[in-house]
Amino acid sequence: MPLEITYWTGRAKDNENVAGAVISSESRSLSGVSAQSGATPANAQTVSIYATEAARFEYSSANPTAAATSAYIGSGERVWLEAFPAYKIAGITA
Repeated sequence: MPLEITYWTGRAKDNENVAGAVISSESRSLSGVSAQSGATPANAQTVSIYATEAARFEYSSANPTAAATSAYIGSGERVWLEAFPAYKIAGITA
């Protein structure tokens, strides 16, 4: 039941097309406790987050912690965000 996280060299256009290549991707398993991703690569311009189940997430620098009030992403949905070097994604089940 993970968040699938992908970092891209290009920018998202219309929240569905990305010009560029995949830099890296990772999965973060979700539970009732916040789990963090690795740091955003320095050359990433876009990050996509795909939820295999309903989740809450935070994308910020330092030490993000997802909580019940964090941004919501539904099961089967994808969110496109501007990438910031060294930021991390924290997720928790919704």
